[in-house]
Amino acid sequence: MMRSLYIVLLSAVMACLVAGCESYDVVLAEVPGQYQLKYTNGSGVYRATETLDLRQDGTYTQTFIAGKIKKTHNDTWSVTHTETEQHTKYVMEIDLNNYRQYFDSTYYRVASVPTISGMLMPVARKRGVVCLPFNDDLDYCFVKVKSAAKP
Repeated sequence: MMRSLYIVLLSAVMACLVAGCESYDVVLAEVPGQYQLKYTNGSGVYRATETLDLRQDGTYTQTFIAGKIKKTHNDTWSVTHTETEQHTKYVMEIDLNNYRQYFDSTYYRVASVPTISGMLMPVARKRGVVCLPFNDDLDYCFVKVKSAAKP
């Protein structure tokens, strides 16, 4: 019996490590900082990098680089909380005003005309690092690479 329990627990831990175990136990003070997302094509070949600098004053800078192309956009961000589908808790989400989607993930290339809209992304912790999941189908996630400077 004890051996079976040990095997089940070990399997759960291994599955969590392989899958990346996403949790939503992030507090607001952890959110400001610099996040980075590396876009790849369907075969994992690097295509572009996008950086989001979320500042504590509620402003952000979006920088997109693909080869010789560099785009920069500044705007504001805010926090909202959304109830989970199971109605058991609320998830913190970041709302980026006038976010520019410069990368066309359908064709894995720079978009000829960027889509401009508000972008709502949950704030999660993946493998112990704060991140902003962007596209679950392609496993795109803005990963926090630097904390915000103290005011």
